[in-house]
Amino acid sequence: MNGTIWIDMACKGLCTRYRAQKRYGVGRYVSGQKRCQICEIFVNWSGLWCPCCRQRLRLKPRLMKFKTKVQSNFVDTATILVPPAASKMQKKDSY
Repeated sequence: MNGTIWIDMACKGLCTRYRAQKRYGVGRYVSGQKRCQICEIFVNWSGLWCPCCRQRLRLKPRLMKFKTKVQSNFVDTATILVPPAASKMQKKDSY
């Protein structure tokens, strides 16, 4: 068909190896889990593409109330992880 290559975007069952367990008290996206919409599963995977169906993984929630919750969590962890001495050094370099 006009030289077009069609890629099958179907779940092949490989994603079950990377299935993520729900951690209580911590959101899935905050803990680094990603969701594949084709496989309908949360996975622990370092890449942006599903290891099973090669579909792009969702890194953030869809609903606004959960997006703000995740965003506030990332801001809280970012302020905790940056030591005060390092932030002063960055300010000096920017002048």
